[in-house]
Amino acid sequence: MMKKMIVLMAVLLALLLSACKQLQQAVMDPGNSTSPTTQIPQSTEPTAPADGNPNDVTCKGSYSATDSEAESSADTVVATLGAAKLTNGQLQVYYRMAVAAYAQENGPDMTKPLDVQLCDADDTAVTWQQYFLAQALDTWQRRQTFALQLEGDALSQEQKAFLDGLSELTGGDTALTEYAKVLNHSYLFMLNTSEELRPTEEEMEQLLAEKTGDETLCVDIRYILLPAGSEDVQVILDAFLAAYGQEDDFAMLARQYSMDEGTRKNGGLYTHLEQGDLIPELDSWCFDPERKTGDYVVIETELGIHILYFRGINGDAAADTMAAVIRQRTAQAMDEIAGQYTAQVDYSKIQLAPLSVYDVTDAQLLFDQTAGEKIPEMPLMIQQNYPYSYYGPGRTVSSHGCGLTCFAMVATYLLDEEQSPADLGPRFASYSAPEGTARSLFNEGPATMGFGLVSQTMDDEEALTALKDGHVVVSLQQRGLFTEGGHYIVLVEYQEDGKIKVLDPNKYNYVKNSIREDGFANGFEEKYITAGARLYWIYEKKTLVDPACTYCGSEDTEIFARDYYCDDCRELLAFRELFEQYCG
Repeated sequence: MMKKMIVLMAVLLALLLSACKQLQQAVMDPGNSTSPTTQIPQSTEPTAPADGNPNDVTCKGSYSATDSEAESSADTVVATLGAAKLTNGQLQVYYRMAVAAYAQENGPDMTKPLDVQLCDADDTAVTWQQYFLAQALDTWQRRQTFALQLEGDALSQEQKAFLDGLSELTGGDTALTEYAKVLNHSYLFMLNTSEELRPTEEEMEQLLAEKTGDETLCVDIRYILLPAGSEDVQVILDAFLAAYGQEDDFAMLARQYSMDEGTRKNGGLYTHLEQGDLIPELDSWCFDPERKTGDYVVIETELGIHILYFRGINGDAAADTMAAVIRQRTAQAMDEIAGQYTAQVDYSKIQLAPLSVYDVTDAQLLFDQTAGEKIPEMPLMIQQNYPYSYYGPGRTVSSHGCGLTCFAMVATYLLDEEQSPADLGPRFASYSAPEGTARSLFNEGPATMGFGLVSQTMDDEEALTALKDGHVVVSLQQRGLFTEGGHYIVLVEYQEDGKIKVLDPNKYNYVKNSIREDGFANGFEEKYITAGARLYWIYEKKTLVDPACTYCGSEDTEIFARDYYCDDCRELLAFRELFEQYCG
């Protein structure tokens, strides 16, 4: 019995010694332990990885520094590209912008340090801090490559003025201003290069001849919106049909009756509509395969009563083709430049301050080529410069078009796009009369062009008050300083000295009369205008935005199923998309 107890105690002692040995091994080398009961719990607090390759972003496991450390190294150069240098202070902006621009769903937790969060978005970086640092350096290199190409004398006055005002735009932040400078230098280089790459007239003729017809179908319409139950529907239709269903008459009715503030002023015009842009009830009518120019319809929805006039399939193939060619050529030119420089980065010197994000985006810092005026001053047009331009049967702009030429000057300025009398002559030939231009052109023409008439008046004081307030005014003159019969002139500006700036389409009025010669040079006294004035047309002030446009406008137009962009903004956004491809 005693012998059995001794044997049992020996077995128990052996088991105990074996367990102690396994525990000792688990402590010394926990990775080799296979028993879950003997593992030592590990810390769950995340830590930055070890330092890595000194030649890429893994150089440091963590680039985090205190505010004071980052500030003390703000002037330290951490990268060079040709003659360009990137300081640690400037890098902070690129890094913050890279973080702010990241919009993927499976991103990092912004409430935790980025240097301890593993990144699965890019296999070249271990942590999200390293990933955003790589993005920041890449953005600087790409933008700086193009910015170095920009020559100062290639900038317009408007572009120079914008660059000079960057400090005000950034609130005086030196690093952010430098960031915005490089951003805009690269953008303006691409923009100005694209302008230089415009195809010639001969190239355009060949390109248009080669078009396949497979392009996206776009349509243009005119549109009137009325409240539900409105009794004006029949009034509008009767007036429209009484005028033989002409587009110009629909445009005038839109201006008079439509509730759609997005297009009321321009005669209800919407252009470049693609299928799916409008709410289904309107969209299906516009894109019916049987639809043809001149069709009209009344459609009722919960939004109200819609009267649509089908202007036709958008035939501006030349503009669309030119824009596409310019983008293609610009991309090719940028491809040739992109690899000219390679940045040299000293990762060991980089220190990143605690993360904070700017409340400004790249888009807000970029030069906006649609915001400025292309035609800031009304141009002088002389009717005698168009001796062969058609303006009705047996008439030319030179012989009968003083009114048409005035209308072209006003339209060019208010629409911010050249409107030549030679082009407008055939369009408005119905307003040509034996004695010249019919007065009704100045009432009816604006709505069809896209600008607005405020009023027609015989009151001198009303016209001059409007002129002082910044409105453009056309005056029909009879016997007086400007004519012995009937003549149109444009009153452009009421000057500070009390004189009026006048543009006269008749070249012969600029000579052989000292009062006129002095007036055209320095401005006319009121008495010379009012003495011969029979009638005035006052026009709405110039505006550079399309109210219905999602980008530049301010009106919420409910008939759209998705964003609508005017022609200028469509071109702008297409170019910015190209810029983003190379410098985003």
